[in-house]
Amino acid sequence: DDAVLASEREQRLLVDHLLAGVTVHDARGVVLSANAHACRMLGLRIEQMRGLGATEADWQLLREDGQRMRRAEFPVARVLATRKPVTDLVIGALVSEGGEPNWAICSAYPVLDAGGDLRQVVVTFVDITSRIRAEHQLEHSESRYRMLFENSLDAVMQTRPGGAILTANPAA
Repeated sequence: DDAVLASEREQRLLVDHLLAGVTVHDARGVVLSANAHACRMLGLRIEQMRGLGATEADWQLLREDGQRMRRAEFPVARVLATRKPVTDLVIGALVSEGGEPNWAICSAYPVLDAGGDLRQVVVTFVDITSRIRAEHQLEHSESRYRMLFENSLDAVMQTRPGGAILTANPAA
């Protein structure tokens, strides 16, 4: 029916223009579909993603601490194991070996049928790469400042306008 096809095209257009990545997995964790933002964030084309399972080696995800995420920790795998939503999980996606990861806040939700059986898992993620990179730059800058402050041969003190000392380096 033409109306159904037009509605599907309109829905696809809307999903493809979201500022969030969306992937839909079947009850086994296999990717059924993904929007354009998901493909960009994960560094994979839809043709590469379609048919991948939640335990495939192609997913190079990182925990918030930068360590590789074990397959059992993947949002889809957690939903498949528990049938419960996973929300506000910070993940990194390595899009190229040795490159900088893309970072996202990720949520995964089970979609149940009328009988309560798992039908699909929907995963959404919002890009926070620029925020994470800014935080890392700030940490690096703070570390460099702290090293200079602590190791300076000159006395350095930070005081309040009234003269109370807030901090002083060892030379002070």
